[in-house]
Amino acid sequence: MLQHVVFGLLAVAIIAETFKVSSKTGLKPAKKFALNSFKSSFGSNIPDWLHANLEKLGYSEPTVAQQESLPLIFEGEDVILQSQTGSGKTLAYSLPILSQIDTSRAAIQAVIVVPTRELGMQVSAVLKQLSSGAPEKVMIMPLVEGSKNR
Repeated sequence: MLQHVVFGLLAVAIIAETFKVSSKTGLKPAKKFALNSFKSSFGSNIPDWLHANLEKLGYSEPTVAQQESLPLIFEGEDVILQSQTGSGKTLAYSLPILSQIDTSRAAIQAVIVVPTRELGMQVSAVLKQLSSGAPEKVMIMPLVEGSKNR
């Protein structure tokens, strides 16, 4: 069965300094974490196929931004993650989306809105890599302005 993911209902803002995680429960300042694997940090929230793919793709440990934001996202909190380029924001919102995809439903299950075509293509590529190990096919489709996708 073919599944669809067309990008996520999560606002991600980029700010060049340090990162902040805010949710309904308030702004969370950055903390220092001991680095653990994704499996030891978020084991039951992430399916085994996604853990295996993370390791295969070289994501051995979550970044500090991911350690701060993922517990809140997995608890169902609305989160705005502000951090530097390369801090792991894309993975922070992609993992919960891919973890909750219901492969028995052939429907659009997530929409991710990004401000530029380039970022849309980058996020699409990351999601395609991450979903490549799914037990059933998950379709990732970038829909960008000026695209021939119909």
